[in-house]
Formats: sequence, structure tokens, C-alpha cells
Amino acid sequence: MDILFGSKKLERLCHDEKLATRTIGTLSARKLQTRLDDLIAAANLDYAWKLPGRFHGLTGARTGQYALDLQGGHRLVIQPAQSPIPQQADGSLDLSKVTTIRVLLIGDYHD
Repeated sequence: MDILFGSKKLERLCHDEKLATRTIGTLSARKLQTRLDDLIAAANLDYAWKLPGRFHGLTGARTGQYALDLQGGHRLVIQPAQSPIPQQADGSLDLSKVTTIRVLLIGDYHD
């Protein structure tokens, strides 16, 4: 899968292990790299249900976004980045056709 980033700061955090360790801690930084590697290796977003990290859809203001657990309250928050967004006949998102995602947040979205 292809991964885009919501900002240069997020891209730097995902590619700089030392920065990630300073920002989110050693365990979260390690899990972040593992989650990103798993997503890159996945053929599409539907595979995320089978990956470690408790892939789950978000609700409320974050409807349409998905999260993977890192360590503690830290999450990797993503959303489909294709245009148009692939949909099933009932109008719901077709995860099996999502091959590009965007990283929106690394941290605790509950704050």
C-alpha cells in the first residue's frame, strides 16, 4: 500500500527513529515502524483487520478515519487517500480497494 502524510512533521516523525523515540517514547516508536511496515506490505486496507494493532474505525468528528494502537494511549490514525473513495453498493467504504492511505495523527486523539 502507498502511504502519504498529512504534514511534513508527521512524515519526519515516521521516518526518523530518534525523533519518534523522543516524541512518543521507545515502545510507541518501535510499534509505529512495525505498523507502517505492515501497512506498506499489505495489498489493501482490508488486510489491516488481520494485522497486529487492533485496527478500528473511528466515530464522531473522526468518522471515516481508522486507528491502530501503538503503546499506551498513542495511536496511528489514518484515512483512505484515494479519489474518489472506493465504495461498495450500499455506499460504505470498500476497504479491499483502498491502496493509498494518509497518516493524519500519531498520538492520543482522546486529548
